[in-house]
Amino acid sequence: MVQQQVVPSIYDINLRTRAGSVISLAVLAALLTVASTAHAQTLTVLHTFTGGADGAGPGAGLTRDGAGNFYGTAMDGGSGSGVCAASGCGTVFKLARHGSIWVLNPIYEFTSLNQGPFNPSAKVIFGPDGALYGTTVNGGSCSGGWCGTIFKLQPPRRFAGA
Repeated sequence: MVQQQVVPSIYDINLRTRAGSVISLAVLAALLTVASTAHAQTLTVLHTFTGGADGAGPGAGLTRDGAGNFYGTAMDGGSGSGVCAASGCGTVFKLARHGSIWVLNPIYEFTSLNQGPFNPSAKVIFGPDGALYGTTVNGGSCSGGWCGTIFKLQPPRRFAGA
């Protein structure tokens, strides 16, 4: 049996060429859009850490609450005592929007006194009870060294009528 060879018509070849050109142009347009979007971004510094009460070395990221506030940790800074007297023991902070500006407030400063936790190393998360939970690289005791802790930070209770 002899097989017939199908020869594409000029019409078929032109359609494939046009389709390839259209796809190439679409890909190029998408790449140019992404490139121009990346360059169009605006970076705004919301807070510059000082190493004082606000902390230093925030490397763990932020956690957002339902009201749009952000919470985070700084591994150093804050009040220094004990083994971290020189650089500070770290902080937990809240970043809240006030009008058109963002304001950072430390809500807890770690100390190393009495084997307390210090140097928070991860972002905090909200537990089902509304408290903030996190971890520290140092604090606690194990075999004579510092092995780290898991902590819970509970806001103070508000009294009725106060």
